[in-house]
Amino acid sequence: MDKELRILIVEDSAADAELITKELGKGGLVHTSKLVKSKDEFLKALGEYIPDIILCDYAMPGFGAPEALEIVKKTLRKIPFIVVSGAIGEDLAVEIVKSGAVDYVMKDNISKLTMVVTRALKENEERIERKLAEETLRASEARYRLLAENLPQKVFLKDRNLVYISCNGHYARDLKIKIEEVKGKTDYDFYPKELAEKYRADDKRVMDSGKIEDIEEKYIQDGQDRTVHTVKTPSRDEQGNVIGILGIFWDITERKKMEEEARKRLQELEVFYKASVGREERILELKKEIEQLKKQLGK
Repeated sequence: MDKELRILIVEDSAADAELITKELGKGGLVHTSKLVKSKDEFLKALGEYIPDIILCDYAMPGFGAPEALEIVKKTLRKIPFIVVSGAIGEDLAVEIVKSGAVDYVMKDNISKLTMVVTRALKENEERIERKLAEETLRASEARYRLLAENLPQKVFLKDRNLVYISCNGHYARDLKIKIEEVKGKTDYDFYPKELAEKYRADDKRVMDSGKIEDIEEKYIQDGQDRTVHTVKTPSRDEQGNVIGILGIFWDITERKKMEEEARKRLQELEVFYKASVGREERILELKKEIEQLKKQLGK
């Protein structure tokens, strides 16, 4: 271990406690230890000494491993707890492990102690790392949900098989479902077959190419045909492998209508302009013809 361990030894025999510390030293574990022999001393040590691991005799006068383990569990601190005993049967050993002890070592086989302690500390360190990773992931997911829920656009995430993993509230409301109900569904559950196959073909193309795509496409909302602008991007893991598809889209139906109306108006104006220009040219021609006739009459 890189750091000096704090080991709390709960033992009424000073000789056995010395045997434990010597064995750990022989095993190469750099540590300090504190010996306690009663419940009061144990409670005080938990608050002041703050051990990395507890080695506890199963039975002592007025106190023992079962009660000590319950005290540790009530503190909600995940301190590895190992029973070290010279008089414990297999049934009691199994029972104490079921109650929360990580392992037990018999005093007549004390040479196993370093290995058991090392393994317990490693497993506890891995558990802490997993917990931190889970908390980080939950915090990241919470930030994602906060961002997704405050976006006016619809957002969804699908896995490599194009099965929905999640979506935001705006999209869920369009689908007439709760957010959690989208998980495990596919586009076939929400759209006509032809439209679902079109969406899935786009998804597959984006995942295969690994490139972001902007798509204008048909969408059905409340039974009405709409037009949406969709941006789809591959979702990747930490190694950069494509593991799904992330999509965000928004309704552009009204914008498309305005564009179409503007296009029609432009065409009308162009026709009018050409007609106007034609009339002006004809008027000039008539004016010239009149002037020529006047000259002829004047002669």
